[in-house]
Amino acid sequence: MRLLARAVHGASAEWLNNARWATAGLAASWRGDYTELVRAFAEHLDDADRERQRIAVQALSRLGPLTAPAADAMLAQVDRALAAGRPAYDPGQGGYWLPEGATFALVSLLADAGDARILPAVEQVLAGERLPRYPGGLVRRLGPETEPMVIDAARRCLAAGDTERFHNLAYGWPALAPESMPLLLAALAVAEPDVCDIWAAGALGPAAADAVPLLRGLLDAEEPSIVRSAANALHAIGVDFDELLATYRRLMTEPWDRHRVVLALTDVGPAEAPLAGLVREAMADPEDGRWAARALWRITGDADAALPVLLDGWRRRHQYPALAECLAELGPRAAAAEPLLRAELANPRRATSEGSSSGIEDDETFLASVRNALGALSCA
Repeated sequence: MRLLARAVHGASAEWLNNARWATAGLAASWRGDYTELVRAFAEHLDDADRERQRIAVQALSRLGPLTAPAADAMLAQVDRALAAGRPAYDPGQGGYWLPEGATFALVSLLADAGDARILPAVEQVLAGERLPRYPGGLVRRLGPETEPMVIDAARRCLAAGDTERFHNLAYGWPALAPESMPLLLAALAVAEPDVCDIWAAGALGPAAADAVPLLRGLLDAEEPSIVRSAANALHAIGVDFDELLATYRRLMTEPWDRHRVVLALTDVGPAEAPLAGLVREAMADPEDGRWAARALWRITGDADAALPVLLDGWRRRHQYPALAECLAELGPRAAAAEPLLRAELANPRRATSEGSSSGIEDDETFLASVRNALGALSCA
């Protein structure tokens, strides 16, 4: 990384572009301290050579959370662009690698990091005549301050008939339930509704109470994914879990869908005690076992039964933040996991797929959950 960083300092556009590709491949596969390299690219953000500037933005846009050391430089570049009259969102001007514009790429990185300093630029994007295709992703980590701008943008989308962007913005915002419910109810009333519309109802929680009759009707659908999603949505809206027990019990008998059911049950806790026997059976499955063990712990508090299965799943390198979070919940009772957790932190290879667009972010989230679990093991 130091060699690449030295190559980036003052590099020609050709050398900088080569370093960009090398950095993207390195970061996607290998963990490490990318601070020096990220800052080296950030030096080119205000480069007089527009090509080197563009390549630097492209390089940073592939690094996700690794760009944190360059946050000040990225914000300064956004401020310079806006002060010069360039829009925060400028589709078609950034070429193939920056299809929504170089400034928007930096705005997105800072928004993904939850950096509140980028809120004015986000507000400009959401107030614009043209919105990104998935504008909801821009506000997912910026907190309640974004609610007024989200609501305004969503209402403008609805007035313009842009239901795709409206749905993307309205997802999970109960304040938009009055506007979204007519569309959502119509979408749920068809013979085989889109699972995404069922998820949207669940994301609204109690604000989607008007959807309960339609969702109850979906519990008898032939497609298991629709039944499972409807049951999950009903529970999220506030329907008593006892009413859903028979549906979840039926879904648990279908092995090809069982792991998704177990994942949903993990958040229910003791209320699903009548299903504990089926969850224990699922623990014997090599694929379902780790999730079933997590669910069993949440249902019964039986750490002795859950821990061996969790450790076995970990040794298969089925590492996900959820498993580390479960070990953290077990605390000192999961002391046997300490060598595995330390070995993971010492492993230079990422635990996520190289081809994943969110692989770096997912792995960094995973590493944070591992560190948290290690801290929990030593707590009294």
